[in-house]
Amino acid sequence: MFLQKMKPYLQVDPQDGTERKVSLIDRLFNIRTEVTYKNREVPEEPEQVRHEDILKLSAHIEGGPEVSEMIAGIKVSFTGEVEKRSEILQRDCIYNKKTEIAALPSYICVNFVRFYWKKESTVSGTKAGKAKILKAVSFPKVFDAYPLCTRDLQKQLDLGREFERREREAETFAANTAVDDAMKAKEEEKKSSKMEIDGEEHKRSTAHGRAMEERKQKLEQIKRQDIQLYREHGVGLDTGNY
Repeated sequence: MFLQKMKPYLQVDPQDGTERKVSLIDRLFNIRTEVTYKNREVPEEPEQVRHEDILKLSAHIEGGPEVSEMIAGIKVSFTGEVEKRSEILQRDCIYNKKTEIAALPSYICVNFVRFYWKKESTVSGTKAGKAKILKAVSFPKVFDAYPLCTRDLQKQLDLGREFERREREAETFAANTAVDDAMKAKEEEKKSSKMEIDGEEHKRSTAHGRAMEERKQKLEQIKRQDIQLYREHGVGLDTGNY
């Protein structure tokens, strides 16, 4: 209702070069829908197709317990029954009405239809009047309107979805490659550090072994000198060898 009232006040220059101004509301929010009517009583009657422009989608949430999500409520509003005149029978007939989105706008407004007209009930003793549906209905962070679109529009959207899929795959591959390279670099760094540590330990071990060998040789030399002294002078208090 608000968008409809604001249309006359928000006129902008057209983008196609014509002089006729267009509504900014239509440019941003207009949803082109394709409505198909099928005669229930005469199946052989050709389907009637026409296009309608709307400014919002309606999510009817009174369609039972299965309507717990926004997309389900919109699908309820996109199907229904209408009574219209049949050219074949020359009288009013019941037609099945099916609505699909033929063109998407830049922004989509969704109206949760929570108020309905409640009939009078003699059993519960309530009068007829407006009532509000208090049922909780969830909605996604990102609204995917693909299931609500016509087949022709879905083919156009498939091109964009395929491009986005390839972009995500490329980003994932680049991220995985970067992670693999980082892990390989870290492993190489660990190996290099281990080699340096092993080299230092080998050096220390070699130096320690060399010092022990030199000490052993020195002790052996002292021992040989003592034995030589004992042989030359003997053992006793006067010789100084004890």
